[in-house]
Amino acid sequence: MDAAAAADAGAAAPGGEQLTADKLLEAIKTIKAENPDFGIKRVWTTLKEGQGLEVSEKRVKKIMQENGLTEGGAGGAAEPAAEGGELTAEQQKKKKASQKQKEKAKDKAAFNAWCDKVLADSAHLVEGMSQEKLLAIPPEFRNYDFTGPLRPAYVTKQAQIPEGIGVPRPDYADTSDPVSEKLMRGNSSVDCKEGDDVEGMRLAGRLGREVIDVAGRFLKVGVTGDQIDRIVHAASLERNCYPSPLNYYRFPKSVCVSANEVPAACEWTVLASHCTSNTGMRVLCARALIAAP
Repeated sequence: MDAAAAADAGAAAPGGEQLTADKLLEAIKTIKAENPDFGIKRVWTTLKEGQGLEVSEKRVKKIMQENGLTEGGAGGAAEPAAEGGELTAEQQKKKKASQKQKEKAKDKAAFNAWCDKVLADSAHLVEGMSQEKLLAIPPEFRNYDFTGPLRPAYVTKQAQIPEGIGVPRPDYADTSDPVSEKLMRGNSSVDCKEGDDVEGMRLAGRLGREVIDVAGRFLKVGVTGDQIDRIVHAASLERNCYPSPLNYYRFPKSVCVSANEVPAACEWTVLASHCTSNTGMRVLCARALIAAP
């Protein structure tokens, strides 16, 4: 047996036909092209069970390492595995980085899908309205002297909080009149919070941070303040929170959005577990946002 034949020993096609190293490499590359995440073990299993090739795992491992086709390899010679088949420190680092990137991409896809669903579920608020009408300047701003390209746009009707879903309702939710707040005006005493009140404050603060982070993550060039409001409203209800700006002295929305040609600021207050948390965020944008409300 010559040297080339000896090197190819252990690799045979169905029917006993001997495979050359080049043909085996081509088969491995095809599998890796279709399944980039496959490591040595899964490539070998696919060759044996999927293609009926009689080839040793050791042979597959050698070819993949020589051609930079091991997991995480991007061409060139791959770093050889440590003795005993254990991953080297560098390979472990690459594997963790790859897993982190996949998790990040998966999380981003899930968030985008959730946002799309929220906007679709609330699409009835703008049903039958053309894009031109949605972006038309409201009558009260038509004679305003703007200094930049940013313009206010259409503001949808006030969103409602369904009854019986466990969301706490402040006294102004239906009347727009914050009676309890008015009663506290002029009170100079300091109330020391303890026990459940402290835990309620912590919960409200955490949930407030979560919701404002959702708003910041959704905010980008081209979205409207009205869309941000629909996202914040849904995120609040999912956490059993009342979006405190809603109907406070007849305020029409669940979040305050202030934008100019550079940053956009979101201010939001949450009522959760009888406590209120006030949060805010400023997001830089490369181009002008379409702001509403």
